[in-house]
Amino acid sequence: MKTLYIDHREIPTRKEVFTRFFEKKGFEVIEKQLEFGDYACGDCAIEFKTHTDFIDSVYNTSVFNQIHELREKVKFPALLIEGSIRKARKMRQMAIVSDKCLRKSYINLHSKVPVFNSKNMNESCHYMLDFFKYCENDIHFGEYHTYHKLTNEPVVNYLGGIKGVNSKYNILSAKIASKLKLQTLDDLMKITREDLLTVPGVGVRVANKIMKWL
Repeated sequence: MKTLYIDHREIPTRKEVFTRFFEKKGFEVIEKQLEFGDYACGDCAIEFKTHTDFIDSVYNTSVFNQIHELREKVKFPALLIEGSIRKARKMRQMAIVSDKCLRKSYINLHSKVPVFNSKNMNESCHYMLDFFKYCENDIHFGEYHTYHKLTNEPVVNYLGGIKGVNSKYNILSAKIASKLKLQTLDDLMKITREDLLTVPGVGVRVANKIMKWL
């Protein structure tokens, strides 16, 4: 039986939901104080942030230290952010971190560990379970980007978050990623305005909007 360790400082509601979910999946769930991360299983450890926690941690830079420590301590570290980061910024009375800073921070973190963004607690549970299963096969960081369900195509997601590029099905974003052979966010950061203009459907206005965020 696999064992999931949950940091005892997590909020009671979340601990209850995660415990119930993982026990149904055959895990033994133990609550204890973890030295690093919020959830751990075998060689995996996950740093968990709500959308508002993530914004605060970018502002005070704590998330970068936490991820650095995770990488030093465990074989398979990850960052899981729950909730809409964009909505979290709008909810704040004072925008302490700009959209561009958040996007740059997201890319910086994604280049170091897999970063997952879930909509709610239920989806967080499923992302976490998939991550644990995936790590059982001893697959390393560079290969995470090939796993559609886990990464949810980070390049497409990033482009889809830019006003004027996003659509219900991220069709234009997917075209850009496919045409320019962009597999990771690092690849995306290297493209030029001229590269974008070679993609059918991308005009000067859209290319300029994308480059503004890169």
